[in-house]
Amino acid sequence: MGAAKAYASSGLKAASKRASTLTGSETAWIPSINDSKPSRPAPEGMTWIPGGQFWMGTADQRMADARPWHRVYVDSYWMDTTEVTNEQFAEFVKATRYVTVAERKPRAEDYPHAPPEKLGAGSVVFSPPDHPVELDNHFGWWNYISGANWHHPEGPG
Repeated sequence: MGAAKAYASSGLKAASKRASTLTGSETAWIPSINDSKPSRPAPEGMTWIPGGQFWMGTADQRMADARPWHRVYVDSYWMDTTEVTNEQFAEFVKATRYVTVAERKPRAEDYPHAPPEKLGAGSVVFSPPDHPVELDNHFGWWNYISGANWHHPEGPG
């Protein structure tokens, strides 16, 4: 679900809970959607996504990597109307030499508290637990796997 849609569907109860941690000037701000129209007809197989402003992040002290809660503006853009297949993505990678984040070695300065041996290319992989887990802690069902990427979605091998 997109951020703007997530904001719109979050409901008044959640909004009032978040608003209780903000100042008067912050709660008075209401996100706006850019309703401008595209300057040209849609490319084949694409849809226009209007830009706009929304709240991103959290004020929750337990979620330091998602703080601070702040306003963001996103420009309008074109998006494919269907998912990109692995074959289409492979063609894109070949044509552009694109390297995904999961294929790049993370920089130590971006993760100052990470042990050096953990700074290898990889991605998180969904790992269904075999027992009940707390739903507010993603570590219960996601694991970082070195070498996991779009070529190897579950990791090497």
